[in-house]
Amino acid sequence: EPSVLTGHILTASRLGAAAVAIIVTLFMGNMLKASHPPAAATTLLVALGSLATMADAINVFIGAVLMAAIGKLIRTLRTKAATPLSQQFQPEITSRMAAKLDASAPR
Repeated sequence: EPSVLTGHILTASRLGAAAVAIIVTLFMGNMLKASHPPAAATTLLVALGSLATMADAINVFIGAVLMAAIGKLIRTLRTKAATPLSQQFQPEITSRMAAKLDASAPR
């Protein structure tokens, strides 16, 4: 079957493949608590036949792995950059301030 993107004809089998692919993608994203709506676009590209060769599929796979690795690296660096002391003492400071405000309030 030709690709829907080049042939401009959506057959029943391509429509069914696209529906199943989207359902599986959303289900797995929810099960892994890693939903990512743009992942459905990649799923549709595959299901609608836009990847004509194995090289196309490998390129999409490499791109997805690189994006996941870069995202993980950025998330790790961003969370390590947070100041542990401010996070550790923030609730204590807030409760002290609330107690002082409560004590100074007119009765």
